[in-house]
Amino acid sequence: MLATSCGGKKCVDVSKPALDECRGEGDKLRKEVVDLKRLLAQAMANPGTIQVDPSVLMINGQHVAPKLSEGNLTQEQVVSTIQQNKKVLKACYERAMKKNPSLRRQSITLTLALAVRPTGIPADISVRPNYDGLMIDCMRKAILRWRFPTFNGQSVGVESPLTLTPKR
Repeated sequence: MLATSCGGKKCVDVSKPALDECRGEGDKLRKEVVDLKRLLAQAMANPGTIQVDPSVLMINGQHVAPKLSEGNLTQEQVVSTIQQNKKVLKACYERAMKKNPSLRRQSITLTLALAVRPTGIPADISVRPNYDGLMIDCMRKAILRWRFPTFNGQSVGVESPLTLTPKR
């Protein structure tokens, strides 16, 4: 809203477009608060799990910046390992598209969940939902070959969205 001076007093733009804009901003902020409450509840239910924000992790080459809840494995180490290995996951997807035409029609978002042992070796790998069994199996086997940096302490959980888009 536009505030201007009206003879020493502040005036507020109360036109319909200005009020609509204000309502839109309010709705956006309310949705953001709901989303943040949901993320907080998830973090409290799963302490020690690294939640990778889907808006910043893109398997198709975008920069990633996950938010970590706790543990001795750093954000930068998780990002680096994912970036170094994302091509193998994309290859699993492209191989599956050749055999399963339904995968070619739209983008899909998967959730990768795994534990990283202090030795840097991934364990307890989950990829969901299961759009294609062979693709999921390929991805799980590929992730098993990933090596994160070693660290001290307990295993750290990592959860990351993975958005795959067919080439047009």
